[in-house]
Amino acid sequence: MRSDIRKGAFVGGKRRDADFQGKILYPPCRKGVFTPSGWDGSEAARSASAPDATLELEFVHGYARDCNANNLHYTNTGEVVYCAAGLGVVYDKDAHSQRFFFGHDDDVKCVAITRERDVVATGQLGRAPIVCVWDPKTCETLATLRHPPGTRGIAAVGFCRESRLLACVGMDNNHTIFVWDWRRGKIVAECKGWNDVPPKVYGVVFDPFGPDPSAFVTYGVNHVKFWTNAAFDSGKFGPVCDKHAVTAATFLPSGRLLTGTPDGAIAVWGKDRRIVRVVRAHAKGPVVLREDGPPTHHGVRCLKLRGDDKTLLSAGADGHVITWDVSSGDLKETGVVGAVAVKADTVTPGGSSASAPIFRGLDCMPGCDVFIAGTRGSDVWEVDDTPRVLIDGHEASLSGVCWHPTTPGEFATASEGELVYVWCARTKRLKRAVGLPGNKARCVGFSPDGSRLAVGCVDGGVHVLDAKSLRRLKIIKTHADVVTDLKFSPCGSMLATCSADQFVDVFDAKLDAYKRLSRCAGHSATVRHLDWSADSETLRSVCSAYEILYFSPASGKQVMKNQRDQKWATWTGVLGFDVMGIWPDFADGTDVNAIDRTRSGRHVATADDFGGVKLFNYPCVVQDAPYVLGRGHSSHVMNVRFSPDDGTLISVGGKDRCVFQVRSPSHWFPYDRDRVVNADP
Repeated sequence: MRSDIRKGAFVGGKRRDADFQGKILYPPCRKGVFTPSGWDGSEAARSASAPDATLELEFVHGYARDCNANNLHYTNTGEVVYCAAGLGVVYDKDAHSQRFFFGHDDDVKCVAITRERDVVATGQLGRAPIVCVWDPKTCETLATLRHPPGTRGIAAVGFCRESRLLACVGMDNNHTIFVWDWRRGKIVAECKGWNDVPPKVYGVVFDPFGPDPSAFVTYGVNHVKFWTNAAFDSGKFGPVCDKHAVTAATFLPSGRLLTGTPDGAIAVWGKDRRIVRVVRAHAKGPVVLREDGPPTHHGVRCLKLRGDDKTLLSAGADGHVITWDVSSGDLKETGVVGAVAVKADTVTPGGSSASAPIFRGLDCMPGCDVFIAGTRGSDVWEVDDTPRVLIDGHEASLSGVCWHPTTPGEFATASEGELVYVWCARTKRLKRAVGLPGNKARCVGFSPDGSRLAVGCVDGGVHVLDAKSLRRLKIIKTHADVVTDLKFSPCGSMLATCSADQFVDVFDAKLDAYKRLSRCAGHSATVRHLDWSADSETLRSVCSAYEILYFSPASGKQVMKNQRDQKWATWTGVLGFDVMGIWPDFADGTDVNAIDRTRSGRHVATADDFGGVKLFNYPCVVQDAPYVLGRGHSSHVMNVRFSPDDGTLISVGGKDRCVFQVRSPSHWFPYDRDRVVNADP
């Protein structure tokens, strides 16, 4: 045994290297860590081996509500296909189950389906983005269409009526339109769609009725362009109305084009490619910021012609879906056949019991009056005689997640949309929800007996709720900045919170008094993570300056004694001896956002800035430790938490607003070694 100061985590496969005892300095940890007493290096061998578990995505709560064009469709089997985060999702509403297309490695921004409803195309962000064409029955790739570097992303896709051609709109400054013969993998036309900072082109729609099957329109900010043989005619707005952002488009069999407007109306275009009429349809809806900056109204985002080619559905920001008679080949205000008012049955941020959803996507089930709709709240509805939410989601950035300690399969999530949701992992459905008006939620935590749910907010406040009713019991205004983490002590008598104001506060949780017992000071940056010792006598905190500090919760004083042999009730801090192998080479310290150790102590999962959820053996103490990679999130994954039985992992995706429910079978189940990779081979 050697006693010294070592630099860097252990090297896998070198037993003599791993039996080191003493202080270890490793990036990004600021002051280094110590090996536990009696460390002999034997556990480093397991750390260097492939994890004896896997990650299997079971269900995704949420829907990509920030796409500019329609992004959900019925398939020819009656299933629903849409995008969420970096995934294509195929949802079977009868079985309440999902299949996933994993062909993308960044945000999926658009979805199209053929007229036969048997082939799907999805486009993503990326410097050299791809469009994947795939089979919704098998989720197998049929074609991968790679676009030139600098395209930045694909804003819209659309199939021609023969399903041979696929138009893709890029997010470069020219909004380049690529028309593919996708089966051959050949670009048959390439042209400039609009010259300006993206996104200015919102969608592309082929004419399914005209004499030229390759004719299509593109639409967006202040323009509609009619394309034929790579040449275009610009649509004329005046004198009927001023130029505006065109938010949706569809053709009628007569050749007329209908488009949505931000003020809730539908514009009717003549064969001379000029607006001839504006038909009042929906309310303007709330003021929203366009992706390129200026404010606008939500307006009409959804126009869908039914399969009979005689009736049209429109949906907007007022919660109504209107049915129009267009059998004459035209749309007029007298053509309203009926309207369905859709009301949410869960709470809103304002706390009311019902709200009007703001629609972003729409499709009709062939052969009947049922339709599917996606909303700005990241929900998916099916509307028939009894409108209902099929998929629930969060409206805003999502960071908070925790499991109920005593009710099997129950977990909570919290978002900056001022909502707290409680879910059932067994049924894969939302159980209950509560709004926190004016309070953007960042983190959540159950008490050990499961009777209380604490919610930390962006404004520095903490709300303590009754876990069953979600009735608010107490508001604690304690921090001067966002509450980044909170946890009840294992004994249940204390609640600790930490914040971007650099403090850790401890409260008396007995009798719901929540009087502050102590304030722990010493960090020089945002305190990001908290963990309690198993005996509730010590707190460990990790800050953005990459420093680990220990405190006495009773006094708030720093504990200067070495904590190398302390037993921790949880391990969610991203620094420490036990997890020094999770960091890839050249990590800057912010790349890993959250971690969680299983209750069994066999594995640790990490959430990173690159859309990855990684599963390592625990402790993870070797460089380039192998891991199982869970895919599907886009960009920053903000949090991960294991269920009390270690069988399920929940990850939340920050700005993709998705909740991933992942099955994590332990070592006695077979697993796919193809998913095991080295951090930096």
